[in-house]
Amino acid sequence: MEFDTLSFDLDGVPTVVRAIGKGPAVIALHGAATLEGHQWARALADRFRVYLPFHPGFGESAPAPHIMGMQDLIIHNLHLLPALKVDRPHLVGHSMGGWMAN
Repeated sequence: MEFDTLSFDLDGVPTVVRAIGKGPAVIALHGAATLEGHQWARALADRFRVYLPFHPGFGESAPAPHIMGMQDLIIHNLHLLPALKVDRPHLVGHSMGGWMAN
């Protein structure tokens, strides 16, 4: 199974999301680097649709100079939910992403 690449314009910020699998939605928020990669999500793909967004200014998403802190990142990710057409996803996160998911 291969990853899909989804692109959205969220409040003027081009945002890229990798996605894999089928089933209930899981949003996986990365840490302050994208070094952990996405391959781990393959293990969940037979039971879940895993969405792996790049935060603004990380990976393939564009910078967002108006995002000044954690609250702004959380709001950005909340705006992602209707774009993905998911309502109440499971949340997971690594490092800074875990802080956001909490």
